[in-house]
Amino acid sequence: MKKLFALTLTVCAAVWLLLIGCSAQRRTAAVAANAEIVAWVNQVNCTLAGTTLKKTRGRNDAADAGASSRQKLNAGDGSLEFTALETDKERYVGLSAAPAGLEAETMDFALHLTGLAARGAFVAEVREWGRYKAETAYTAKTVFRIAVANGIVSYYKNDEEFYVSKTKPLYPLTVDVTLINLGATVSNVNLAQGVIAKGKLVPVSASTVASQPAVAPPPKAEANSPYYGIADDNKIYIPADYTSFLPPAVGVKYHDTVFGTPLVRLTNGLAQFNDSVHHEYATMSPFNQDSSLILAHADHNGYMVLDRSGKLVVPPDQLVLGGSCEPRWSGKDPNVFYYHNENRLMKFDVIKRQKAPVRTFAQYQKITFGGGECDISEDGDHLMIVGDDRHAALYTFSTDNLAKTVDLNMLGSEWVEVYVTANNNIMMRWGGEGVGKHKGMALYDKDFNFIRQIAPFGGHSDQGRDLNGDEVVFVGAYRDTAPPPGCENNGVEKIRLSDAKRTCLVPLNWDAELHVSSNSNGKNPWVLVSVTDTKKGTAAANADLPPDWQRRWGVRFNEVMMVKADGSERRRLAHHRSRTLSSYWYQPHASISKDGKYAVFSSNFGINPLKDYTDVFLLELNKP
Repeated sequence: MKKLFALTLTVCAAVWLLLIGCSAQRRTAAVAANAEIVAWVNQVNCTLAGTTLKKTRGRNDAADAGASSRQKLNAGDGSLEFTALETDKERYVGLSAAPAGLEAETMDFALHLTGLAARGAFVAEVREWGRYKAETAYTAKTVFRIAVANGIVSYYKNDEEFYVSKTKPLYPLTVDVTLINLGATVSNVNLAQGVIAKGKLVPVSASTVASQPAVAPPPKAEANSPYYGIADDNKIYIPADYTSFLPPAVGVKYHDTVFGTPLVRLTNGLAQFNDSVHHEYATMSPFNQDSSLILAHADHNGYMVLDRSGKLVVPPDQLVLGGSCEPRWSGKDPNVFYYHNENRLMKFDVIKRQKAPVRTFAQYQKITFGGGECDISEDGDHLMIVGDDRHAALYTFSTDNLAKTVDLNMLGSEWVEVYVTANNNIMMRWGGEGVGKHKGMALYDKDFNFIRQIAPFGGHSDQGRDLNGDEVVFVGAYRDTAPPPGCENNGVEKIRLSDAKRTCLVPLNWDAELHVSSNSNGKNPWVLVSVTDTKKGTAAANADLPPDWQRRWGVRFNEVMMVKADGSERRRLAHHRSRTLSSYWYQPHASISKDGKYAVFSSNFGINPLKDYTDVFLLELNKP
């Protein structure tokens, strides 16, 4: 299974404000004063052209190029700032108290700009002495800053703070650069002594404090509701046992300590496999047709089939399916799922423990299902096939027919994801954004005839139906430059495919990363939303929680919730309790069953025995 790393949050709003209790002031992101372009020394295998340092010699995959600054930050406040000119090259830029050649692992405070793309965004990691701390998305022309103020080191992207270090700086600090790939660059690198605030410092008055949502006591259960959780009241709820609670043994049912929803721990990856276990992703249902079986994946052991109590129905060593086979439950037979092996469409019968070929696509060397995120259609008869990462067509199981094929590489976008809509049309999300046939999200018929643009942007999304049966897509609003009322500061939008009308379903804020799951069989009215705080620090490990983490907690932070497709009701279900101990898999990627009765999510519960460690947990949504 592919690793998805990045948290794709492109913000188009003003800088968020960070509360500082001790000074009774709000501050905006800081910008450097007295900035001075760096003069490079100790250059190895790189060339300076103007203000751009570029790797021109050495290997294409080694830390054998770089330089350091002649200037130093000798004491007090200051900042390093630079511009990322490209997104497909790996490089490190940081501040070092004791520069040691080209070893990025010796940088005290560094930004690791990767060439890894996840869902349309590239990943920049915070690394301190080589240890992962946080990550954010970046694009070409993103401006990064590492700032020291009052003995605290903070990381900024385009004037927005996204991580605050727990490590105190040692002086003097020198700018260090390590370039990995040939052609990797950093540009406009400057070092400044002192900082100033961008904008004005605004005193916190009684009115501004009152405008902040109050932390609420634990809510009372709603006896009359047929669903677990509580109705969304726009209040902040923080688990009292957030730093101490640990999950029970596999198969044990327990209840969320704030919202009361029943949960079952389905896996203990460390004890069972010495491995991390998770479900595949939010948009592909891990539940079979009658919600009795669940597909899960151990990173190094492969896929397995569980029941809702966590019992291993088909262990990994019996199934023997690796992480890239994309298993998809049949929409008709609850005991069958489909997967691919090279260029073959295969199926597995859980009862018979039997694999069987369905079709070989001899014209391709390999196939994927829609490029990686497409599930089988609502009627159980259609699936998007993409051959050799470029040739897409709609496949019909009942007739073994492959419809008209289109070459995605000829349509002018560097990447695309392809989905089957509720009415068996084709929806595509393009890498490029803006107005046009092959940008943002667009709708096509089964033969790839263009119908309309759905939106000039893309984002984490899933397809389904509105309560009246209309085809819709539910999508994160973080890339929408003209969002509907309620989603101006991020959230979940519903877009009707028939006319591209947008409606805000769930308001969120720029601190939240979200995932969406509808996975409807045409009758499930609920959309599942999982939210993770990626900026305020409330999802950090216990040892890394900011001292004022409770004050930083926002509405719907670190929760799994569900919303009616027409927006008429929102219910908050559970705190997923997953922490930023590793990369992308710390996020829960919650996924709802096709009948809307259950959901699963992945969580590390603050436990980090292995890289990217998570386990799988079941949520019960309907009361008996």
